[in-house]
Amino acid sequence: MEKIIQPSLNKEAFNCPRCGVLCKHKHYEVKLLTETRSNDKFIDLNEYGTEQKKSIGKERRVIGGITQPEKQGRKPWDLFITLCAHCYEYTIWENKNIIFPYESTIPDPSSDMPDLVISIYTEAQLVFQHSPRASAALLRLAIETLIPELDYGINKDSLNNMIAKLVQEDIPVHVQKGLDGLRYYGNNGIHTAEIDMQDDRDTVIFLFKLCNMIVEELITKRSQINDFYDVLPDRFRQSVEKRDTAKNK
Repeated sequence: MEKIIQPSLNKEAFNCPRCGVLCKHKHYEVKLLTETRSNDKFIDLNEYGTEQKKSIGKERRVIGGITQPEKQGRKPWDLFITLCAHCYEYTIWENKNIIFPYESTIPDPSSDMPDLVISIYTEAQLVFQHSPRASAALLRLAIETLIPELDYGINKDSLNNMIAKLVQEDIPVHVQKGLDGLRYYGNNGIHTAEIDMQDDRDTVIFLFKLCNMIVEELITKRSQINDFYDVLPDRFRQSVEKRDTAKNK
């Protein structure tokens, strides 16, 4: 599996939000200067890399040097620009969050995900840059909303009880583990101090992937196999039903 490193101002190399390539990025802090000092280093974004930089504007410049942002608190002025060593495109950050481009390496929801669940999943995507903890809580809600939509006849209940009922339906053990993992991070990550998901964004990214994996296991694969089985000859399917009925007696 190709290694993915989520963009972060605390890392020198990460997957570029513009081109997706894992490579080094130059960091520049944007400052308001009342005067120019002799040791100030500037970069003109119009002249950096490709001709696409011309769209930024001739008067915009950033002062050079890698500077690590403070970890705690939101600052009134905290702007950084990172420049990709591969595509030469720029990414703009405010208080450690990407504000341009507003794109994400988070996977899109599965096409088999129910519409109501997709709306919650999409909301979790939108808030991720600003609050991974909120994303985790929304993904827990997405799974809580998903289970009653499945073909197992499970009514709305606490997530723990609904997972228990799915287990009684003999769902694969790895799916149960995934469901309980989402329940743990979505609940404990919000209500306790056990997990600092602001600094563990990779785990939250995996929760998005996990949602899609669960949909694939409980909806996509089940539907594909049922569709395949339904076109088998009636006599054959009747013999299978007779065999299994006798086995259960």
